[in-house]
Amino acid sequence: MYSKGTYSPIGEQEGVWKYYFENEQMASQEKYLKDSLIEMHHWSEEGKPLETELKNLVLPTFPAGIDSLKAYLVEHCVFPEEAKRKGIQGKVIVAFVINKDGSIDNVEVVNSVHEIVDIEAVKVVKSMPNWKPGRVHNFPVKVSFKIPINFSLK
Repeated sequence: MYSKGTYSPIGEQEGVWKYYFENEQMASQEKYLKDSLIEMHHWSEEGKPLETELKNLVLPTFPAGIDSLKAYLVEHCVFPEEAKRKGIQGKVIVAFVINKDGSIDNVEVVNSVHEIVDIEAVKVVKSMPNWKPGRVHNFPVKVSFKIPINFSLK
């Protein structure tokens, strides 16, 4: 599966995002406003519309919630010394899949700052514990997810 969409200048999903099955058939179309999902439509691999309401989508969650995720990133993400010496800083956006069992897969940088910090961002995402998986109609589903990881010289 792959997707097409745009990010705002601050790394938030904006506007219409389209997700496609491997057979090139559209799987879903979602509309975002400031990184919040506000509308979605789904189709089968044969192109037939599926009944999916926004209220039936439960997004994946990090164990103990968003504050716990922030604390995990602060605790486990190490600002590389080489990046500090070279004055490299910025926000790396890392995309990944949260599988039906909550495990992390397909980790990749979608907004690069510099290879030195990109590698650290990928490493910390790969080391995360399993999440509580997303659900649609109370069934676990694979969900693509993106998080910003800031590397800032203070």
